[in-house]
Amino acid sequence: MHNFIIISVILVAACVAAKQADKGIIACFKDKRVVGPCYTVHGKLVLGANMRPRLHPAGSKKLLGIVQKSDAVDLDYHWPPEVEKLLDYDIDVLGDFHVCPFTPDEPGKMRFVCINSVSNLKKRPVVLDK
Repeated sequence: MHNFIIISVILVAACVAAKQADKGIIACFKDKRVVGPCYTVHGKLVLGANMRPRLHPAGSKKLLGIVQKSDAVDLDYHWPPEVEKLLDYDIDVLGDFHVCPFTPDEPGKMRFVCINSVSNLKKRPVVLDK
């Protein structure tokens, strides 16, 4: 019985990996454009006025831009599928984002990152500043 459970777990994991590969989901940390170590940020992911996603790390004035998977104009961003399902023009997504940098961290400049993985995600209606 124990061997059956182990084999079942392995088969399920292989099926999930194959399904993600079929969808073209590749962990962004493997992208050759990554310029430094990946790190985790707790923050709020929003769509900017130009409908481009931005990540606001909690407790910081820093702004992180999310890169696209390629130079194509199809807006296919480098993030896990669950992020795309939650984020909308009237919804912010709060949580822990494991990001990998595509540009160096320079004072006064937006840093561009990909989102490698996420956890503790929560949706929240957009709150507009008065």
